[in-house]
Amino acid sequence: MKQPIFVAHRGAWKTGRRENTSGAIERAANSGRFSYIEVDVRRSRSDDSANQTPILVHDPTLDRLYELYNIPKSKRHRLGQPIYGLTLDIIRSEEIELTTLVEGLRVANGHPINIEIKSAESLDSTLEVIRDVIKKYSEWTWEKIVFSSFDWDILYDIKEKAPEAGITLIYGWRSLPRSFGRTYHSLGARWIMFNKWLAPVLSPLAKLYGIQHRGVYTVNSKLEVRILQLFGVSSFTTDSITLPDEFPVK
Repeated sequence: MKQPIFVAHRGAWKTGRRENTSGAIERAANSGRFSYIEVDVRRSRSDDSANQTPILVHDPTLDRLYELYNIPKSKRHRLGQPIYGLTLDIIRSEEIELTTLVEGLRVANGHPINIEIKSAESLDSTLEVIRDVIKKYSEWTWEKIVFSSFDWDILYDIKEKAPEAGITLIYGWRSLPRSFGRTYHSLGARWIMFNKWLAPVLSPLAKLYGIQHRGVYTVNSKLEVRILQLFGVSSFTTDSITLPDEFPVK
């Protein structure tokens, strides 16, 4: 079997870091274990409340990240408040550990990164940040940037606005009614990624469509990797910092 490709899911966050933070990204980049670091982008606002600022966070609120469900209701001043309602000055003053896309790219230091766009509203500001970073820092090129999304309309928007960027088509349970082969080729995507439970069926089918690079999310055991490799899966998004070590390069 070929050597599998590993992607650090929200950075290497199961090492005492919080997911999607500069610490998790830096840990993954410095480990030497991952081909890509995956992060999630939503939008917040800048200090002047005029411009949108891309923030690295998976959920639309802080409830899960800060375990707000366990806090008395009288103190849940952030419960259910959307991320886009937070300004950077609030984030800093309340010591909320959220990392901006600019900060994440800085600590990644040119390590290839997979940016999952969680909402269409964050796309334009994200592209603006990336163009600026590529212009300013020689370690960053479009070849090191891959966008992914469950919303395929977002991916078509990316193809139009940033044709230099790589694209990964994410396929999940809600996508089942949609055909992925034609979409993959029309987008000129680099990869297609499946829910790991769908992969045993969809990966062989994708091969028939001529899709060579097939990945799954999220896999945390060597046994799962070996089984899915039998179905033609080549890349694995993982929460484990040690899983890549179980597949040493020969």
